[in-house]
Parts: sequence; structure tokens; C-alpha cells
Amino acid sequence: MKVPFRLRRLFPRSYINWGMARVRRERTALRSAKISKEERTDRLRHLEYELQDLSEWQESLDDAALLKQAAKLRVYLDQIDFPTEHDPANDGPYHRIGTFGNRLLRTEFYGPLRKAIREREPFFRKERHEQVEMIVKVITAVTGLIGTLIGLFATFRR
Repeated sequence: MKVPFRLRRLFPRSYINWGMARVRRERTALRSAKISKEERTDRLRHLEYELQDLSEWQESLDDAALLKQAAKLRVYLDQIDFPTEHDPANDGPYHRIGTFGNRLLRTEFYGPLRKAIREREPFFRKERHEQVEMIVKVITAVTGLIGTLIGLFATFRR
């Protein structure tokens, strides 16, 4: 069963889940297939690479969602303290390069980032609530002012 390319572009998470399930099915079927040992190991290795590529792609999507949430909550990466170590696989202080070239968050950065998001979320919700409250008050005041002006205009017109 071939999945259309649109599924990959429009619904990447569904495509990844479908691909991982397909690789697992093929791997299970390959173990019971009657082929030579060399061919079986070669195909299994190819399937493992494909599974690793899909899992890295899924991890990069999760990282992007986490960074988007942090940006929405105004959690800046520079303000987070976390252990730094020099590693040639790192791409800057926060990212690393995956096996297939995907730009992923460093594993030691997940914990401090999630902690900072959890700490900031209640304050962000309170700020949002206050902003909405202020907008409602302004709209109410403007509506009252307009009503007063209409009443005064109607009174003086007579």
C-alpha cells in the first residue's frame, strides 16, 4: 500500500506513524521469510536506518513544537541554565545534529526547558487574563461613552 505524497506534506505526524508501523510490519515479516542470512541482515539494517530516520524526523517535529511553545510563553533560551560541554556533534549551545542531518535539541536541554515552561505558564495565563479583562473594560467604557453621546445628541436635538 503506497501512501500519497500529500500525506507526507500535509500530515507529517500521520505519515511518520504510518511509516513506523510499516517498517515494523516489514521487519516482522522479514524474520520469517526464507531468504539468505546476508540478504536478511542487509534488509533488516536498511529497515533500522529507515526507522531511525523516521524517529529523528518525529523528534525534530516535537522539538519545533516545544520551541514554539517556549516562544509563545516568552521563555528565552539564553535565560535557561543548563550544563554545557563541547561536542563536535553540537550545532550551537542548544542543538545537535542527528544521524541523518536533522537539527535536534540536545538531550540535556529538555529538562531545563520544560521546567522553565512549567514555571512560566501560570504567569503567562495570568497576564493573558489581565489583558482580556482590560480589553473588556475598554470596550465597555467606549460603548457607554457612545451611548451617552447618542443620548445627549437626542436631548439637544429637540
